[in-house]
Amino acid sequence: MGESRPWLRAVSGMKSMALLLILVWHCGVLKAPDLGARCCEIFFVSSGFLEAYRHGFSWEFTLEECFLSVRRKLRVIYPMYLASLLSAVALSFLTGKITLELRFVGTMLPYLLLMQSWFPKIALLPEYNGASWFLSALLLCYAATPFVAYVVKRVMGATALGSKVLKMSLLMATIFLVRTVAELLAVTFPDIYSYSVHSNPLVRLLEFSLAYCVGIVFTDFLPTRGISPWKKATLELSIVAVYVTAVWYGNALLPRSAFVFLACPLVVVFARGEGPISRFLSLAPLQSFYAIEMSFYLFHQTACRIAAIDVFKTLYSGIRGGRIIHVTIALALTLLFVMAWRLLSTAFNSRFHRLNVG
Repeated sequence: MGESRPWLRAVSGMKSMALLLILVWHCGVLKAPDLGARCCEIFFVSSGFLEAYRHGFSWEFTLEECFLSVRRKLRVIYPMYLASLLSAVALSFLTGKITLELRFVGTMLPYLLLMQSWFPKIALLPEYNGASWFLSALLLCYAATPFVAYVVKRVMGATALGSKVLKMSLLMATIFLVRTVAELLAVTFPDIYSYSVHSNPLVRLLEFSLAYCVGIVFTDFLPTRGISPWKKATLELSIVAVYVTAVWYGNALLPRSAFVFLACPLVVVFARGEGPISRFLSLAPLQSFYAIEMSFYLFHQTACRIAAIDVFKTLYSGIRGGRIIHVTIALALTLLFVMAWRLLSTAFNSRFHRLNVG
């Protein structure tokens, strides 16, 4: 669906770096800045941007299309998700974190239905692979993509708002304002607005939609021919410096929506791929993560939990370089989970294919 476009290697590398950083965060070796929140924002922004870049307006804008789009993704993702959920729950039973009781059944139901992100009290439970809230929220974004594209197309086609650039600027400003207000309401009146800004699918849909608009602007309105290489490199380094500074020093000062806003130009400069950091992110080792990024994400939290049990903790606790050893063990365990899943799914698909043929 949609015309073929060049692969954005630096954006893929950026997502790989975010995966590694979120593994570090869930190992608990860093307490600040909040890398978990920043990486999730990058995931949603890059997802919205890439949907616009790959598909643009090549939708029929129907409910059937929304359903089929989600079904296609679920057929690939859900078996992997179910395996990660059962792995996390099995570990929780073995370590005594959860027991077989009615509350367990009530908690498992939304997890099995991939609806946990709608319930803030259970959305982030590590005992049930709480990191998977991301996939739960992302499904709404995928389902809403045709509608988001329809709204953007209608705004661009409106005759009363001036140029296309002005129309897109107004639309993006509106989305950003709604996203900021949603956060301020939840922070100021938590007893009334009890949703989680971190995991609520509607809040994340606003971030996804903002990035979708940025992706449309990127593909249609931002040519860079005629700009010298050193200016492109300077622009990339400047944007990265602003983002890193904001993350390091502004965690307690800025609302989350500000980091979402700053992540948008970050994705754009990496999509251009014309600076020194883009060249680093385009290196083969980081590109290799593309084939495993979803399985890596879904299994990493359980791997981090295993790396924290006593049998592994004795290998790094209280020694010099212990944090590095801790993260290395968690990384190795995550990759083992990924390899096991790939072997299991390959064997199952091969057997299923033989049954169909026979």
